[in-house]
Amino acid sequence: MYLDNETPLVVTMRANSKPLLVTLSDKNYITIARRFFSSVYFRGQWPGDCMLLAHGVPEKELKWFRERGILIKKCKPLGTSPLNRWPPVVLDSFYLFTKEFKQWDNIVFFDSDTIVFASLNKLSELKGFWSMDNDHFNDTTLEDHFDKKSSTFNLKFYKKIKHQYDLSSLTFSTSCIAFSTDIIQPDTFSQLKNFIPYLPSGRWAEELAYNLVFYRKWKKLAIPYIVRASIISQRCGIKIENVKGIAFHVHPGRMPWSKDHYYSQLLDYYLRNIDTINLKKPVQQTYAWPSWKLFLYQLYLNFRYLYCLIKR
Repeated sequence: MYLDNETPLVVTMRANSKPLLVTLSDKNYITIARRFFSSVYFRGQWPGDCMLLAHGVPEKELKWFRERGILIKKCKPLGTSPLNRWPPVVLDSFYLFTKEFKQWDNIVFFDSDTIVFASLNKLSELKGFWSMDNDHFNDTTLEDHFDKKSSTFNLKFYKKIKHQYDLSSLTFSTSCIAFSTDIIQPDTFSQLKNFIPYLPSGRWAEELAYNLVFYRKWKKLAIPYIVRASIISQRCGIKIENVKGIAFHVHPGRMPWSKDHYYSQLLDYYLRNIDTINLKKPVQQTYAWPSWKLFLYQLYLNFRYLYCLIKR
């Protein structure tokens, strides 16, 4: 089964709607997207559907996903991307806020360069809109999203936003977002899309649009749900091999662990068995972080960060 923009999905309301887990890819990230779904299968304990937002991916490449129970939505480009550093595919997550996705009660989105090591089940039950602050303990604000030295800086747009928003407000990352679909309004998608011509060409790309649309509406996820190991190591003074997490945001070719590390061994297992997965029949073993572990580890990271801050 696949969905596309030319044939809208018929929205069917179900009494016990499954949650939906999503990532995206263009033709250059297909291998990374496969790795993500393999990690979800073996460790994610996902209780619902899975989907790939496909951007210009050849049909023969999509066969692998369909055969493993992964839904496909073919995404048309959302205009001409002005994001010099990023390909247009990064904008495709906006489609999650169209009416067709309200047939699922909850949606969780991860960047495709995420590796899962424990259950994502609890994310499927959250109400409202949840995400992670930018770069762990780095107080990135709306102001930081505007590069006034860039050739693409739009002074008129900046002044308008400065008048309507508090630019000192902290912002969130879109590497992981979890939300209940009752937040999707008839104009949510159009609001996101209307910001595309004004998005910066630098580091945060589509995140400015998200932070403006969900301004002061987001709730903060615990850090273990999406960890950047090198940043936690640096800011909390923890050896990188001792950083733990439910899921890690890992850039291709920049693995933070040694070859004999537990996470490296798990990743090797995911890759060796990647063609055996079937998301319609997920692995039943439980690799879940209990609530007390999540709370204590977050508390530990907060303490380590404050300790390192004082030492500096």
